Amino acid sequence: MKQNRLVKGSIIKGLLAFSLPIFFVYLLNYLYPAVDFFILSLAGAEKDISNVLSAYLPINIAISLLTGTGVAATFLIGQYHGAGDEQGKLKAIKSVIVFINIVAVGLSFIIALFSPLIIQALNIHDPIAKDASLRYLLISTIIIPFNGLIYTTHAIYKGQGKSLLPFVYNSLGVSSNILFDFIFIYFLNMKSDGAAIASVLAYLFAAISIYSYIFIIKKTGNPLKNVQIDKMMIQYLAKKSFPLAIQEALVIICFSVFVSVINLRGDITSTALGISDRITNIAYVPVLAFGNTISAAVSQNLGAGDIKRTNKIVWTGVLILLIFTAIFSLPIFLFINQLANLYTENKVTIDMIFSRSWVIFFDLILCVLLTPLNALASGSGNGRWSLYVYLFSDMLIRVPLILILGLMDYPLWIVSISYPASTILGLGIILFFYFKKYWQNIEKLSVNIHRYDN
Repeated sequence: MKQNRLVKGSIIKGLLAFSLPIFFVYLLNYLYPAVDFFILSLAGAEKDISNVLSAYLPINIAISLLTGTGVAATFLIGQYHGAGDEQGKLKAIKSVIVFINIVAVGLSFIIALFSPLIIQALNIHDPIAKDASLRYLLISTIIIPFNGLIYTTHAIYKGQGKSLLPFVYNSLGVSSNILFDFIFIYFLNMKSDGAAIASVLAYLFAAISIYSYIFIIKKTGNPLKNVQIDKMMIQYLAKKSFPLAIQEALVIICFSVFVSVINLRGDITSTALGISDRITNIAYVPVLAFGNTISAAVSQNLGAGDIKRTNKIVWTGVLILLIFTAIFSLPIFLFINQLANLYTENKVTIDMIFSRSWVIFFDLILCVLLTPLNALASGSGNGRWSLYVYLFSDMLIRVPLILILGLMDYPLWIVSISYPASTILGLGIILFFYFKKYWQNIEKLSVNIHRYDN
Protein backbone atom coordinates (compact mmCIF):
# COMPACT_ATOMS: atom_id res chain seq x y z
CA MET A 1 0.00 0.00 0.00
CA LYS A 2 1.26 3.46 -0.87
CA GLN A 3 2.19 5.41 2.27
CA ASN A 4 0.84 8.99 2.07
CA ARG A 5 2.92 10.41 4.89
CA LEU A 6 3.90 13.93 5.78
CA VAL A 7 7.18 12.77 7.34
CA LYS A 8 9.35 12.71 4.21
CA GLY A 9 10.26 14.93 1.28
CA SER A 10 9.54 18.61 0.71
CA ILE A 11 7.65 20.23 3.57
CA ILE A 12 6.05 22.87 1.31
CA LYS A 13 4.92 20.29 -1.22
CA GLY A 14 3.62 17.99 1.50
CA LEU A 15 1.66 20.73 3.27
CA LEU A 16 0.16 22.04 0.04
CA ALA A 17 -0.78 18.59 -1.28
CA PHE A 18 -2.48 17.70 1.99
CA SER A 19 -4.06 21.08 2.72
CA LEU A 20 -5.62 21.96 -0.64
CA PRO A 21 -8.41 19.33 -0.45
CA ILE A 22 -9.03 20.39 3.17
CA PHE A 23 -9.06 24.02 2.03
CA PHE A 24 -11.89 23.24 -0.37
CA VAL A 25 -13.68 21.20 2.32
CA TYR A 26 -13.76 24.23 4.61
CA LEU A 27 -14.56 26.56 1.73
CA LEU A 28 -17.60 24.50 0.81
CA ASN A 29 -18.67 24.20 4.45
CA TYR A 30 -18.49 27.97 4.94
CA LEU A 31 -19.96 28.81 1.55
CA TYR A 32 -23.02 26.69 2.28
CA PRO A 33 -24.45 28.76 5.16
CA ALA A 34 -23.62 31.91 3.19
CA VAL A 35 -25.59 30.53 0.24
CA ASP A 36 -28.27 29.33 2.67
CA PHE A 37 -28.84 32.90 3.85
CA PHE A 38 -28.75 34.16 0.26
CA ILE A 39 -31.51 31.74 -0.77
CA LEU A 40 -33.60 32.79 2.23
CA SER A 41 -33.18 36.40 1.14
CA LEU A 42 -33.99 35.47 -2.46
CA ALA A 43 -37.20 33.78 -1.27
CA GLY A 44 -38.27 36.96 0.53
CA ALA A 45 -37.52 35.48 3.96
CA GLU A 46 -34.80 37.90 5.09
CA LYS A 47 -36.26 37.97 8.62
CA ASP A 48 -35.72 34.21 8.87
CA ILE A 49 -31.95 34.75 8.67
CA SER A 50 -31.78 35.73 12.34
CA ASN A 51 -33.98 32.72 13.26
CA VAL A 52 -31.70 30.28 11.47
CA LEU A 53 -28.57 31.96 12.89
CA SER A 54 -29.90 31.63 16.45
CA ALA A 55 -31.35 28.12 16.16
CA TYR A 56 -28.24 26.69 14.49
CA LEU A 57 -25.97 27.78 17.35
CA PRO A 58 -26.58 24.70 19.59
CA ILE A 59 -26.09 22.45 16.54
CA ASN A 60 -22.87 24.30 15.84
CA ILE A 61 -21.74 23.75 19.42
CA ALA A 62 -22.32 19.99 19.03
CA ILE A 63 -20.43 19.99 15.72
CA SER A 64 -17.58 21.95 17.30
CA LEU A 65 -17.34 19.33 20.06
CA LEU A 66 -17.10 16.66 17.36
CA THR A 67 -14.51 18.79 15.55
CA GLY A 68 -12.27 18.78 18.63
CA THR A 69 -12.81 15.05 19.05
CA GLY A 70 -11.95 14.57 15.37
CA VAL A 71 -8.68 16.50 15.77
CA ALA A 72 -7.70 14.27 18.69
CA ALA A 73 -8.67 11.18 16.67
CA THR A 74 -6.59 12.34 13.69
CA PHE A 75 -3.66 12.96 16.03
CA LEU A 76 -4.01 9.48 17.58
CA ILE A 77 -4.12 7.63 14.26
CA GLY A 78 -1.37 9.87 12.84
CA GLN A 79 1.05 8.85 15.61
CA TYR A 80 0.85 5.17 14.73
CA HIS A 81 0.92 5.86 11.01
CA GLY A 82 4.02 8.02 11.42
CA ALA A 83 5.69 5.34 13.56
CA GLY A 84 4.77 2.59 11.06
CA ASP A 85 2.87 0.64 13.76
CA GLU A 86 0.12 -1.05 11.71
CA GLN A 87 -1.46 -3.04 14.55
CA GLY A 88 -1.56 0.00 16.82
CA LYS A 89 -3.11 2.02 14.00
CA LEU A 90 -5.92 -0.50 13.49
CA LYS A 91 -6.72 -0.45 17.20
CA ALA A 92 -6.72 3.34 17.13
CA ILE A 93 -9.10 3.36 14.15
CA LYS A 94 -11.57 1.05 15.86
CA SER A 95 -11.40 3.11 19.05
CA VAL A 96 -12.09 6.27 17.03
CA ILE A 97 -15.12 4.73 15.29
CA VAL A 98 -16.71 3.69 18.59
CA PHE A 99 -15.88 6.85 20.52
CA ILE A 100 -16.89 9.55 18.02
CA ASN A 101 -20.19 7.97 17.05
CA ILE A 102 -21.29 7.38 20.65
CA VAL A 103 -20.53 11.04 21.40
CA ALA A 104 -22.46 12.19 18.30
CA VAL A 105 -25.62 10.24 19.11
CA GLY A 106 -25.49 11.39 22.75
CA LEU A 107 -25.20 15.06 21.76
CA SER A 108 -28.16 14.74 19.41
CA PHE A 109 -30.42 13.38 22.15
CA ILE A 110 -29.30 16.02 24.69
CA ILE A 111 -29.97 18.97 22.35
CA ALA A 112 -33.36 17.61 21.28
CA LEU A 113 -34.35 17.10 24.93
CA PHE A 114 -33.42 20.62 26.01
CA SER A 115 -34.35 22.44 22.78
CA PRO A 116 -37.19 24.58 24.29
CA LEU A 117 -34.89 25.85 27.04
CA ILE A 118 -32.13 26.54 24.52
CA ILE A 119 -34.42 28.67 22.33
CA GLN A 120 -35.64 30.54 25.40
CA ALA A 121 -32.05 31.38 26.39
CA LEU A 122 -31.34 32.92 22.97
CA ASN A 123 -33.71 35.85 23.65
CA ILE A 124 -36.00 35.26 20.68
CA HIS A 125 -39.08 37.19 21.81
CA ASP A 126 -41.36 37.10 18.76
CA PRO A 127 -43.68 34.04 19.18
CA ILE A 128 -43.69 33.19 15.46
CA ALA A 129 -39.90 33.47 15.23
CA LYS A 130 -39.51 31.40 18.40
CA ASP A 131 -41.69 28.58 17.02
CA ALA A 132 -39.81 28.63 13.70
CA SER A 133 -36.45 28.50 15.50
CA LEU A 134 -37.59 25.58 17.67
CA ARG A 135 -38.73 23.58 14.64
CA TYR A 136 -35.46 24.32 12.85
CA LEU A 137 -33.46 23.18 15.88
CA LEU A 138 -35.40 19.94 16.37
CA ILE A 139 -35.12 18.94 12.71
CA SER A 140 -31.42 19.85 12.62
CA THR A 141 -30.52 17.59 15.55
CA ILE A 142 -30.77 14.71 13.05
CA ILE A 143 -27.60 15.93 11.31
CA ILE A 144 -25.41 15.51 14.41
CA PRO A 145 -24.99 11.69 14.09
CA PHE A 146 -24.19 12.22 10.40
CA ASN A 147 -21.44 14.62 11.49
CA GLY A 148 -20.16 11.80 13.68
CA LEU A 149 -19.75 9.70 10.54
CA ILE A 150 -18.04 12.60 8.77
CA TYR A 151 -15.47 13.19 11.50
CA THR A 152 -14.85 9.46 11.84
CA THR A 153 -14.07 9.24 8.13
CA HIS A 154 -11.95 12.39 8.21
CA ALA A 155 -9.87 11.17 11.17
CA ILE A 156 -9.20 7.76 9.60
CA TYR A 157 -8.09 9.17 6.26
CA LYS A 158 -6.38 12.38 7.35
CA GLY A 159 -4.52 10.58 10.12
CA GLN A 160 -2.90 8.52 7.36
CA GLY A 161 -2.06 11.56 5.26
CA LYS A 162 -5.01 11.19 2.87
CA SER A 163 -7.25 14.21 2.46
CA LEU A 164 -8.92 13.62 -0.93
CA LEU A 165 -11.78 11.35 0.15
CA PRO A 166 -12.84 13.70 3.01
CA PHE A 167 -12.96 16.45 0.39
CA VAL A 168 -15.23 14.36 -1.84
CA TYR A 169 -17.44 13.52 1.16
CA ASN A 170 -17.95 17.18 2.07
CA SER A 171 -18.38 18.23 -1.55
CA LEU A 172 -21.26 15.81 -2.01
CA GLY A 173 -22.94 17.07 1.15
CA VAL A 174 -22.57 20.78 0.43
CA SER A 175 -23.48 20.66 -3.27
CA SER A 176 -26.59 18.57 -2.61
CA ASN A 177 -27.46 20.87 0.31
CA ILE A 178 -27.55 23.89 -1.97
CA LEU A 179 -29.72 21.99 -4.46
CA PHE A 180 -32.15 20.92 -1.72
CA ASP A 181 -32.19 24.51 -0.42
CA PHE A 182 -33.49 25.80 -3.74
CA ILE A 183 -36.16 23.10 -3.74
CA PHE A 184 -37.40 23.45 -0.15
CA ILE A 185 -36.72 27.15 0.58
CA TYR A 186 -37.26 28.83 -2.76
CA PHE A 187 -39.64 26.65 -4.82
CA LEU A 188 -41.67 25.13 -1.96
CA ASN A 189 -41.41 28.35 0.11
CA MET A 190 -40.78 26.41 3.37
CA LYS A 191 -38.32 29.07 4.59
CA SER A 192 -36.37 28.05 7.74
CA ASP A 193 -38.15 24.68 7.92
CA GLY A 194 -37.01 24.01 4.38
CA ALA A 195 -33.42 24.94 5.29
CA ALA A 196 -33.39 22.33 8.06
CA ILE A 197 -34.96 19.60 5.89
CA ALA A 198 -32.47 20.35 3.10
CA SER A 199 -29.54 19.90 5.49
CA VAL A 200 -30.80 16.54 6.77
CA LEU A 201 -31.36 15.19 3.24
CA ALA A 202 -27.93 16.43 2.10
CA TYR A 203 -26.11 14.70 4.98
CA LEU A 204 -28.05 11.50 4.30
CA PHE A 205 -27.24 11.62 0.58
CA ALA A 206 -23.52 12.23 1.22
CA ALA A 207 -23.25 9.39 3.76
CA ILE A 208 -25.03 6.88 1.49
CA SER A 209 -22.91 7.91 -1.50
CA ILE A 210 -19.51 7.79 0.17
CA TYR A 211 -20.01 4.55 2.07
CA SER A 212 -21.48 2.91 -1.03
CA TYR A 213 -18.29 3.91 -2.83
CA ILE A 214 -16.05 2.55 -0.06
CA PHE A 215 -17.78 -0.75 0.59
CA ILE A 216 -19.61 -1.57 -2.66
CA ILE A 217 -17.74 0.03 -5.56
CA LYS A 218 -14.23 -0.24 -4.11
CA LYS A 219 -15.20 -3.49 -2.35
CA THR A 220 -13.12 -2.52 0.66
CA GLY A 221 -12.97 -5.32 3.17
CA ASN A 222 -13.11 -4.93 6.93
CA PRO A 223 -9.53 -4.83 8.27
CA LEU A 224 -10.94 -4.31 11.79
CA LYS A 225 -12.85 -7.60 11.86
CA ASN A 226 -10.45 -9.34 14.21
CA VAL A 227 -9.26 -6.23 16.02
CA GLN A 228 -10.43 -5.91 19.61
CA ILE A 229 -11.60 -2.59 21.05
CA ASP A 230 -8.84 -1.28 23.30
CA LYS A 231 -10.30 0.31 26.45
CA MET A 232 -7.02 2.03 27.35
CA MET A 233 -6.89 3.65 23.93
CA ILE A 234 -10.47 4.90 24.22
CA GLN A 235 -9.60 6.36 27.63
CA TYR A 236 -6.55 8.05 26.10
CA LEU A 237 -8.68 9.36 23.24
CA ALA A 238 -11.31 10.70 25.67
CA LYS A 239 -8.59 12.41 27.71
CA LYS A 240 -7.06 14.09 24.66
CA SER A 241 -10.44 14.90 23.09
CA PHE A 242 -11.90 16.71 26.07
CA PRO A 243 -9.75 19.88 26.01
CA LEU A 244 -9.85 20.09 22.21
CA ALA A 245 -13.62 19.64 22.12
CA ILE A 246 -14.15 22.27 24.82
CA GLN A 247 -11.75 24.59 22.98
CA GLU A 248 -13.79 24.33 19.78
CA ALA A 249 -17.08 24.70 21.67
CA LEU A 250 -15.90 27.84 23.45
CA VAL A 251 -15.71 29.67 20.13
CA ILE A 252 -19.36 28.91 19.40
CA ILE A 253 -20.45 29.52 22.98
CA CYS A 254 -18.91 33.00 22.85
CA PHE A 255 -20.67 33.69 19.58
CA SER A 256 -23.92 32.42 21.16
CA VAL A 257 -23.49 35.03 23.90
CA PHE A 258 -22.86 37.60 21.18
CA VAL A 259 -26.04 36.60 19.30
CA SER A 260 -28.11 36.52 22.49
CA VAL A 261 -27.03 40.08 23.39
CA ILE A 262 -27.50 41.41 19.85
CA ASN A 263 -30.95 39.77 19.53
CA LEU A 264 -32.13 42.24 22.20
CA ARG A 265 -31.63 45.05 19.66
CA GLY A 266 -34.10 43.75 17.08
CA ASP A 267 -34.07 42.31 13.55
CA ILE A 268 -31.84 44.84 11.75
CA THR A 269 -28.80 44.44 14.00
CA SER A 270 -29.31 40.67 14.31
CA THR A 271 -29.48 40.35 10.54
CA ALA A 272 -26.33 42.48 10.14
CA LEU A 273 -24.48 40.20 12.55
CA GLY A 274 -25.73 37.09 10.75
CA ILE A 275 -24.74 38.29 7.28
CA SER A 276 -21.38 39.66 8.46
CA ASP A 277 -20.59 36.40 10.22
CA ARG A 278 -21.38 34.29 7.16
CA ILE A 279 -19.24 36.44 4.85
CA THR A 280 -16.22 36.88 7.15
CA ASN A 281 -16.21 33.19 8.12
CA ILE A 282 -15.24 32.38 4.54
CA ALA A 283 -12.08 34.49 5.01
CA TYR A 284 -10.96 32.13 7.79
CA VAL A 285 -10.87 29.12 5.45
CA PRO A 286 -7.06 29.19 4.86
CA VAL A 287 -6.46 29.47 8.63
CA LEU A 288 -8.67 26.48 9.37
CA ALA A 289 -7.33 24.36 6.51
CA PHE A 290 -3.66 24.87 7.34
CA GLY A 291 -4.30 24.52 11.06
CA ASN A 292 -5.83 21.12 10.34
CA THR A 293 -2.93 20.20 8.06
CA ILE A 294 -0.24 21.27 10.53
CA SER A 295 -1.90 19.31 13.35
CA ALA A 296 -1.87 16.11 11.22
CA ALA A 297 1.73 16.70 10.10
CA VAL A 298 2.88 17.35 13.68
CA SER A 299 1.32 14.11 14.95
CA GLN A 300 2.99 12.05 12.23
CA ASN A 301 6.43 13.64 12.61
CA LEU A 302 6.45 13.46 16.40
CA GLY A 303 5.24 9.87 16.10
CA ALA A 304 8.34 9.31 13.98
CA GLY A 305 10.44 11.14 16.60
CA ASP A 306 11.53 14.00 14.31
CA ILE A 307 11.37 17.18 16.43
CA LYS A 308 13.47 19.32 14.08
CA ARG A 309 11.23 18.66 11.06
CA THR A 310 8.15 19.28 13.21
CA ASN A 311 9.40 22.78 14.06
CA LYS A 312 10.08 23.52 10.38
CA ILE A 313 6.56 22.40 9.48
CA VAL A 314 5.01 24.91 11.88
CA TRP A 315 6.92 27.94 10.62
CA THR A 316 6.62 26.93 6.97
CA GLY A 317 2.90 26.68 7.63
CA VAL A 318 2.85 30.23 9.03
CA LEU A 319 4.54 31.58 5.87
CA ILE A 320 2.23 29.71 3.47
CA LEU A 321 -0.79 30.74 5.51
CA LEU A 322 0.21 34.40 5.34
CA ILE A 323 0.41 34.20 1.54
CA PHE A 324 -2.95 32.41 1.26
CA THR A 325 -4.58 34.96 3.54
CA ALA A 326 -3.35 37.83 1.39
CA ILE A 327 -4.48 36.21 -1.84
CA PHE A 328 -7.76 34.65 -0.73
CA SER A 329 -9.01 36.46 2.36
CA LEU A 330 -8.11 40.12 1.80
CA PRO A 331 -10.31 40.52 -1.31
CA ILE A 332 -13.35 39.40 0.73
CA PHE A 333 -12.93 42.41 3.01
CA LEU A 334 -12.11 44.77 0.14
CA PHE A 335 -15.42 43.89 -1.53
CA ILE A 336 -17.45 43.53 1.66
CA ASN A 337 -20.09 46.09 0.59
CA GLN A 338 -20.72 44.34 -2.71
CA LEU A 339 -21.05 40.99 -0.95
CA ALA A 340 -23.42 42.46 1.64
CA ASN A 341 -25.60 43.81 -1.18
CA LEU A 342 -26.31 40.21 -2.21
CA TYR A 343 -28.22 39.74 1.04
CA THR A 344 -29.85 43.08 1.79
CA GLU A 345 -30.50 46.54 0.36
CA ASN A 346 -30.83 48.12 3.79
CA LYS A 347 -28.07 50.78 3.99
CA VAL A 348 -27.98 50.74 7.81
CA THR A 349 -27.44 46.98 7.77
CA ILE A 350 -24.71 47.24 5.12
CA ASP A 351 -22.89 49.96 7.09
CA MET A 352 -22.90 47.78 10.21
CA ILE A 353 -21.57 44.82 8.20
CA PHE A 354 -18.76 46.96 6.74
CA SER A 355 -17.54 48.38 10.05
CA ARG A 356 -17.68 45.04 11.90
CA SER A 357 -15.88 43.17 9.10
CA TRP A 358 -12.68 45.22 9.32
CA VAL A 359 -12.44 44.55 13.05
CA ILE A 360 -12.71 40.84 12.23
CA PHE A 361 -9.95 41.26 9.62
CA PHE A 362 -7.54 42.34 12.34
CA ASP A 363 -8.48 39.22 14.32
CA LEU A 364 -7.81 37.10 11.22
CA ILE A 365 -4.27 38.49 10.88
CA LEU A 366 -3.54 37.54 14.50
CA CYS A 367 -4.85 34.02 13.82
CA VAL A 368 -2.28 33.55 11.03
CA LEU A 369 0.31 33.12 13.81
CA LEU A 370 -1.96 31.76 16.54
CA THR A 371 -3.48 28.86 14.58
CA PRO A 372 -0.27 27.05 13.46
CA LEU A 373 1.12 27.25 17.00
CA ASN A 374 -2.18 26.02 18.38
CA ALA A 375 -2.05 23.16 15.86
CA LEU A 376 1.39 22.32 17.24
CA ALA A 377 -0.17 22.00 20.70
CA SER A 378 -3.07 19.81 19.58
CA GLY A 379 -0.93 17.72 17.20
CA SER A 380 1.65 17.03 19.90
CA GLY A 381 -0.97 15.77 22.33
CA ASN A 382 -0.93 18.93 24.45
CA GLY A 383 -4.59 19.66 23.96
CA ARG A 384 -4.87 21.28 27.36
CA TRP A 385 -2.73 24.17 26.09
CA SER A 386 -5.10 24.63 23.16
CA LEU A 387 -7.86 24.76 25.73
CA TYR A 388 -5.97 27.32 27.84
CA VAL A 389 -5.68 29.60 24.80
CA TYR A 390 -9.44 29.75 24.33
CA LEU A 391 -10.55 29.32 27.93
CA PHE A 392 -8.56 32.20 29.38
CA SER A 393 -8.88 34.54 26.41
CA ASP A 394 -12.62 33.94 26.05
CA MET A 395 -13.58 33.90 29.71
CA LEU A 396 -11.32 36.79 30.75
CA ILE A 397 -11.62 39.03 27.68
CA ARG A 398 -14.14 38.07 25.00
CA VAL A 399 -17.28 37.23 26.97
CA PRO A 400 -16.93 40.09 29.50
CA LEU A 401 -16.38 42.61 26.69
CA ILE A 402 -19.35 41.26 24.71
CA LEU A 403 -21.62 41.58 27.75
CA ILE A 404 -20.35 45.00 28.85
CA LEU A 405 -20.18 46.65 25.42
CA GLY A 406 -23.25 44.87 24.10
CA LEU A 407 -25.55 45.64 27.01
CA MET A 408 -24.33 49.25 27.07
CA ASP A 409 -25.65 49.51 23.50
CA TYR A 410 -22.32 50.30 21.81
CA PRO A 411 -22.24 49.90 18.01
CA LEU A 412 -21.82 46.40 16.59
CA TRP A 413 -18.24 47.04 15.46
CA ILE A 414 -17.15 48.14 18.93
CA VAL A 415 -18.68 45.03 20.51
CA SER A 416 -16.73 43.03 17.91
CA ILE A 417 -13.43 44.38 19.27
CA SER A 418 -13.83 41.62 21.87
CA TYR A 419 -12.55 39.19 19.21
CA PRO A 420 -9.05 40.57 18.44
CA ALA A 421 -8.65 41.67 22.07
CA SER A 422 -9.08 38.09 23.31
CA THR A 423 -6.95 36.67 20.46
CA ILE A 424 -4.00 38.80 21.60
CA LEU A 425 -4.12 37.13 25.03
CA GLY A 426 -4.44 33.70 23.42
CA LEU A 427 -1.41 34.41 21.25
CA GLY A 428 0.63 35.26 24.34
CA ILE A 429 -0.35 31.95 25.98
CA ILE A 430 0.53 29.80 22.97
CA LEU A 431 3.87 31.58 22.46
CA PHE A 432 4.72 30.74 26.07
CA PHE A 433 3.89 27.09 25.32
CA TYR A 434 6.10 27.11 22.22
CA PHE A 435 9.19 28.68 23.78
CA LYS A 436 8.97 26.44 26.88
CA LYS A 437 9.20 23.49 24.42
CA TYR A 438 6.39 21.49 26.04
CA TRP A 439 5.53 20.13 22.59
CA GLN A 440 8.86 18.25 22.43
CA ASN A 441 7.90 15.76 25.16
CA ILE A 442 7.26 12.83 22.79
CA GLU A 443 7.54 10.21 25.56
CA LYS A 444 3.91 10.97 26.47
CA LEU A 445 2.56 10.17 23.01
CA SER A 446 0.19 7.22 22.85
CA VAL A 447 2.47 5.44 20.41
CA ASN A 448 5.19 5.44 23.08
CA ILE A 449 2.89 4.67 26.03
CA HIS A 450 0.95 1.81 24.43
CA ARG A 451 3.14 -0.48 22.35
CA TYR A 452 1.83 -3.28 20.14
CA ASP A 453 3.56 -6.03 18.28
CA ASN A 454 3.17 -5.69 14.51
